[in-house]
Amino acid sequence: MFRRFHELGGEFDFESTVAFQARREERRAWNPDEMDLDFPHFFSTVGGKPREFFTYKTINRDIVRRVRSGEFDFVLMSAFMSVSSWLTSLLPARETVKVLWSESNLLSTRHMSGLSRAFKSRLMKPYSINAVPGERALEYIRTIDPAAADKPMIQLPNIVDSRIFIERTARYRKDRAAIREELGVGTDEILIFGIGMMFEKKGFDLAIDAAKQIDGKYKMIFLGDGPRREDWLKRIDAHGLGDRIKLPGQAAPEDVARHFAAADWFFHPARFDPSPLVVIEATTAGMPLAISRQAGNSPEALDGGKSGIELDASGVDEMAVGIRQMLAVPNEQRIAMGEHAATVAQRIFDPDTVVRNFYTALNHHAS
Repeated sequence: MFRRFHELGGEFDFESTVAFQARREERRAWNPDEMDLDFPHFFSTVGGKPREFFTYKTINRDIVRRVRSGEFDFVLMSAFMSVSSWLTSLLPARETVKVLWSESNLLSTRHMSGLSRAFKSRLMKPYSINAVPGERALEYIRTIDPAAADKPMIQLPNIVDSRIFIERTARYRKDRAAIREELGVGTDEILIFGIGMMFEKKGFDLAIDAAKQIDGKYKMIFLGDGPRREDWLKRIDAHGLGDRIKLPGQAAPEDVARHFAAADWFFHPARFDPSPLVVIEATTAGMPLAISRQAGNSPEALDGGKSGIELDASGVDEMAVGIRQMLAVPNEQRIAMGEHAATVAQRIFDPDTVVRNFYTALNHHAS
């Protein structure tokens, strides 16, 4: 995403700078030192040294100072992410338009105190524009501060390198039968594929427990690693589901594309996930989607059910209902859902379209 903002900015007379608050995030593999970024980025914290891991207590001195100096015409950021964000939001900046980025949905308000709500409302006030990935994020802003939701809104979904998932998946689909055989999936079995970190937020444990209730010709493969993987492997064995559910661990992008090509469904059973990239990746790959309503970008990806079905990740029984729905969809309808998902990706999640729409909106605001 950063690269496309930089590369396309020239078309609109914009020069973009990306500021990382720290070198790494826990539970995420990205590292800016290993990214091929041909534009400026900076990260200095109190004491002048880069912070190794981002936390909510992070104070990035350079970000606060440079935003306040007025060197930027527009600043896009989350007001809620860290102490740096709070300071940058509340302190005045000379002739700088602040654009609020928020991907949270209403699930984030479940345990929010009145004091926290009031503080977030105060943080929102200096922002002139909202940038949100979809309707559920706008609902969140409206709930925190109804007046903030009346400000200009730009739809800014997360984006991925669509070429990877379109081209690689299409290439592997030519060998779909061989890949399925390699994965141990029968010709008459439905392959349900998911990918994500192995901890409760992603909901794979709900799917494992739900599968115990469901007979039929299907298999599940969930790629990814995390703190609960070993526990869930033991749970699979305890349920007697070792032949039906596989957790192979972390995988390279090539392996993800191979599984997309082999699978009949992309499955994202998250209990809570504001705007998951994996949903966008699967949509881009033209996968039929089975996504929990607790995933923030499910309305946009599912497009009223044309791209797949919406699940409920509030419990095991509810998840079992969703899995049975997946198994009941006829093959022709499932294929049509995948084809529609690809059109949704082109219309909503295409990187160049997203970035150009964003710059167009900013220019409109400036004029």
